[in-house]
Amino acid sequence: MWAAFVPQTQYGNAVDANNLRAELLKEKAMREKAESELQQQKVSADIS
Repeated sequence: MWAAFVPQTQYGNAVDANNLRAELLKEKAMREKAESELQQQKVSADIS
């Protein structure tokens, strides 16, 4: 799915496209983890 959005000139083959996709997924996971940790901090701050 993601490979369709990758410019052919910059990422000419499937390996590069997969690497790019893996990086995007990693960033997304890290961002979601940080957001959930922030949410937990807010909840515990509200409780105390």
